[in-house]
Amino acid sequence: MPITRWARGLPAVLAAVAFSFGPAAAAAPTVVASIAPVHSLVAAVMAGVGEPRLLVPGGSSPHSHALRPSDARAIEAAGLVVWVGPGLENFLERPIASLARASGVLRLADTEGLRLLPLRDEDGHGHSHGHGHRHGAAGADIDMHLWLDPANAQRMAERIGEALAGIDPDNAEAYRRNALALRERLAALDEEIARRMAPLAGRPFVVFHDGYQYFEKRYGLAQAGVLTVNAEVSPGAERIRRLRTRIAADGIACVFVEPQFSTTIAQAVVEGSDAKIGRLDPLGAGLAPGPGLYPRLIENLAASFRECLAPSAAVSR
Repeated sequence: MPITRWARGLPAVLAAVAFSFGPAAAAAPTVVASIAPVHSLVAAVMAGVGEPRLLVPGGSSPHSHALRPSDARAIEAAGLVVWVGPGLENFLERPIASLARASGVLRLADTEGLRLLPLRDEDGHGHSHGHGHRHGAAGADIDMHLWLDPANAQRMAERIGEALAGIDPDNAEAYRRNALALRERLAALDEEIARRMAPLAGRPFVVFHDGYQYFEKRYGLAQAGVLTVNAEVSPGAERIRRLRTRIAADGIACVFVEPQFSTTIAQAVVEGSDAKIGRLDPLGAGLAPGPGLYPRLIENLAASFRECLAPSAAVSR
């Protein structure tokens, strides 16, 4: 099924999930989710039962987000807090550590069966000890952008369903059925994106920061470098010079930026080359929060890669 057809049919599918189980057996628990992709997965699993609260809007960084007093109160009162884990949502580490009930916290990075990837250095290799995300349970520095592999999202959806069923047994069947339906939809989308990404294998590109390796490895894409090791710090003149040299030497096809950052640096890097500038959005900035955000986010990533890396693409700088 083409991605565009799949996306157009999404509202109807979600509506069917929401109303296919009849009235909920009991009021839904209060659930808080950290970032928009996580919130989307939780919202899909809760469809027809309740709606989770989103803490970080799609256009905000989880690294620098400031917790509002109302959010702090929501976390304290929530039946379940869902987050990726330590090092990604920095603002949540202290509030979660202070909660008396550890059973009310779901750390998705600990989900069994996830594909976990180590942080890379500035050239996309090895293990970095710079700006990154520490996953305490694993005892190693890993890349915490776990949701950008749809296979990981499928496993997380199942775990979310089981966690909700555990705290709300009256609605357990609805959660489990929603989680199964979500996994099936994401599996179909995964297959379609894999087909569309196949022609792009081996075409090198540069990203703003190294946050996409789960998507890259899932679909065989060839990242060749990053503009900055720390997404909060602009690259210096020497780094820009090295990247310009590498673009010319390696025939890099595209330099990707993110919605919240200016294209000025990318323009300086690609100047005088045939490389194009594209945009990637790992968090869903500009997308409406809810069950449809996660699949749309993944679809948009695929479309951005295809538009910028395909030989016939025409992308304005």
